[in-house]
Amino acid sequence: MEQTTNKDTVEQTAIVSPSKKKGTAILLSCGMFALGLAFGIGGTLLVQKKPWVGKEDGNALPKRSFDVDKCVTLGEYDGIKVSLAASQEDIQSEIDTLIEDNTTYVKKKGTVTETDMVYAKFDGYIDNKIAEDTCGEDYVDIASDDFVEGFATAFVGAKTGKEFSFKVTIPEGTYGDDTIDGKEVTFKATVKYICGDSIVPEWDDTFVQSISDFKTTKEYEAQIKEEIEAENQDSKEDFAWTDVLEGSKVNEYPEELMEEAKKEVLQGYYDMADMYGMSHDEIFQAWGRENEADFVRQDLNELAKDTVKEILVTEAIAKAEGINYSDEEYKEMLDEEYEYNTDTYDSKKEYEKENKAYLQRMVLMTKVQEWIAEHAEFEE
Repeated sequence: MEQTTNKDTVEQTAIVSPSKKKGTAILLSCGMFALGLAFGIGGTLLVQKKPWVGKEDGNALPKRSFDVDKCVTLGEYDGIKVSLAASQEDIQSEIDTLIEDNTTYVKKKGTVTETDMVYAKFDGYIDNKIAEDTCGEDYVDIASDDFVEGFATAFVGAKTGKEFSFKVTIPEGTYGDDTIDGKEVTFKATVKYICGDSIVPEWDDTFVQSISDFKTTKEYEAQIKEEIEAENQDSKEDFAWTDVLEGSKVNEYPEELMEEAKKEVLQGYYDMADMYGMSHDEIFQAWGRENEADFVRQDLNELAKDTVKEILVTEAIAKAEGINYSDEEYKEMLDEEYEYNTDTYDSKKEYEKENKAYLQRMVLMTKVQEWIAEHAEFEE
């Protein structure tokens, strides 16, 4: 039977859930270390080769009821060697992605069931006018949560080749467009085929020639290696920081830091929920949990530990090396973080009041990361 087009050429749609479409690209507030935060504020390091003494305007290390140096044992961090070379695992991961993206399916006709994946064309209308951003052709896995609620399940019962219509309300924040978010969209859709058995290509010269201008797998893998190492070079500070974290050991997780970290991790999700017009349970469901209680039970403690480890390592290195930050650098961090939270807080002043400790830690961590990178030896 005829195969589908390969996945690389599929026109992508924006009818995905907020977490799938935008969540990973948005800088979150309040301790979302595990989800990836922005680093790299500019400025010159203020390094003092004497015992660390902070100023009274907020640039000092916070007063703690515990000894940071006893809570964490630092590994090597000054002059560490950091490899930016692409490993064979890295290259294989890219190859696996290429194969997955070019996997095709046997085309089947019939009636869609709740366990099917289909390839469909759909056009969305708001107030009887076509909304271009809601139109497209895509694979729709009926059982997945990749799309906004009610979209994928609307295909159950549809017959291949026959147009049908259904309505879905788009959650706030899905598109970042007031003309679509919160609106009821009427979709006119056609299932082109139901996906049957997958047809997975072999990683060989013939396949490489079909998807690129390269003649052999060896040539393509060399290109993959070059691209990975270029990306690693752009992220070398993160690589160095990861190595430092992995080489350090937490001896004790202070209770006050754990409670603080748990509140901040949760607040990060709450802020994201507000950003997308979702309830707290809905935002945790978008990240694969049943509700907030399920997230707290399964994930919160480990995420808080990751956050606490970064805090302890940051403060221990800052103390040992006399690393500080300027008022201007703090202001830059405040401005940058507030930009992503304008919909959640009424003013920058309110945001700073609620998140000052977090902002201070983030700017200090940025300075520590910069110091480590400046002293590191990067190997390609």
